Amino acid sequence: MMRGLVLMIGMAVVGAGPEPADPVRVDPDQAVFKLDEVGLYRVGVIYRGKPEEDFPIGWSGPFEDRTGMALVPDGLRGGRAAVLQHCPWRGGTGTAFQEFHVQLPTCRRILLRGATALRDDATGAGKSDGVAFRIKADGEVLLDALRADSAWKPFEFDLTARAGRLLVLRFETGPGPRGDAGFDFGLWADRALVFEGFRPRAVVHPAPPAPSF
Repeated sequence: MMRGLVLMIGMAVVGAGPEPADPVRVDPDQAVFKLDEVGLYRVGVIYRGKPEEDFPIGWSGPFEDRTGMALVPDGLRGGRAAVLQHCPWRGGTGTAFQEFHVQLPTCRRILLRGATALRDDATGAGKSDGVAFRIKADGEVLLDALRADSAWKPFEFDLTARAGRLLVLRFETGPGPRGDAGFDFGLWADRALVFEGFRPRAVVHPAPPAPSF
């Protein structure tokens, strides 16, 4: 596991006590909430014809032993910091998912932005027949696109109508039309929620105690 720790950059965990009602719910405290810096999310796989299988909350790693799923930072690709999400390929094929639960603020406008691509070594004859990229907001499909090239393709969606609500935002990758998961090195980059007109609440830290001599 390479990124299993919860990153507290740009977020605060909501819920009192050791077992909050929603263990992955987060509250943004930045106007540009960078999802690739959030380490608190649901993650898992869905083999074809089978129910979802959850991994530990915040799991990240390269090519998990049982399923072959990967979810891990993949360095700079085409000038962007990439996150690799590979669908399962051991023991069958299906979908890999990463799901964020974000309490949206009330503000003027809310946008979801990012980009998709395949890794350079996934393209070409005899390699990937494409990766199916999907984005869902509260179950509604925002993006359903088959990509078979390594050029970054941006996406942007207006989520203003969901302001003030808990957003369940899911990112999925799956195999191409042949159902072959070979070389399906799907990449995400620059995933962020942009809150126009949002003024994060200032965090006040108590002063340290005066030294005693």
